[in-house]
Amino acid sequence: MPTIKDCFGQNLKYLRKEKGFTQEQLSERINIDIRQYSRIETGKSFPSFGTLEKICEALEIEPVNLFNFNHEKEVYIKGSTENELYKKIRNITKYPSKLEFINLAYQALSGNKKAIIKMQSVLEGMLILSEKE
Repeated sequence: MPTIKDCFGQNLKYLRKEKGFTQEQLSERINIDIRQYSRIETGKSFPSFGTLEKICEALEIEPVNLFNFNHEKEVYIKGSTENELYKKIRNITKYPSKLEFINLAYQALSGNKKAIIKMQSVLEGMLILSEKE
């Protein structure tokens, strides 16, 4: 049976990857040694309350998120199709207004290669979101 430290570490790893940080990046943000951070994620150590507060600030989460052990999480597999689609969906937020979207579409139709690639990502993300509704 996994210990609280193990479950905490798994949640921390999931939330860190969800925010797009490497272990090194997050350890620098919270000002602890990378080896200490790794021990926390692997369940060999537990953070102090001060470090816990810094983790929550860096990940922009509430402490309760780190202790919610009762739900399934997707596993982040580098290079998988699902992760690539997730990244593309996140790109949609870069085009908050209809005017920007229309401008991007116009550029894509005009043959702008970068705009075509961005437009493809946006449309794929929109398709995925519409399938979930």
